[in-house]
Amino acid sequence: MTKNTDRVKHNRAFTLIEVVIVIAIISFIAGFSAVANFQMYGGFNLKNEQNLIVSLLRRARGQAINNVNALPHGLHLEAGRYMLFQGTDWSSRAAGSDVIFPANAALKVSGPGDFIFLQLSGSATSAGNINIWDGRGKTLTVNVNAEGQINGP
Repeated sequence: MTKNTDRVKHNRAFTLIEVVIVIAIISFIAGFSAVANFQMYGGFNLKNEQNLIVSLLRRARGQAINNVNALPHGLHLEAGRYMLFQGTDWSSRAAGSDVIFPANAALKVSGPGDFIFLQLSGSATSAGNINIWDGRGKTLTVNVNAEGQINGP
């Protein structure tokens, strides 16, 4: 009778094939999760950059409408950074009042270099689109029209 008891205990152990199958399933699920998280993180970065640009444009327009320092206000887009400035254009701005914000180096931003909003009316001296590209095929756009309206999230 002791032989049957030993045999039952022996049958309860996992085989090598069962262990390998479980490890393969866990590896597949972990790999799929990692890819999904990476894509979600990339989308988050893209959306976050769009939100930053829209926020800066709205801030510049708000300062122009409120006639802060009796000057137009604008946003200058440059590789690696965005700058809020005061003045009729980037080259003749009041440089001491620049406010610099770092850009996400992993993303590419294209469009007109400067958006300037006029005092009191908030209308833009130049209209255009800002395109934010993640390098993997996803692009988000921010539009500024001649009236100074900013279309984004």
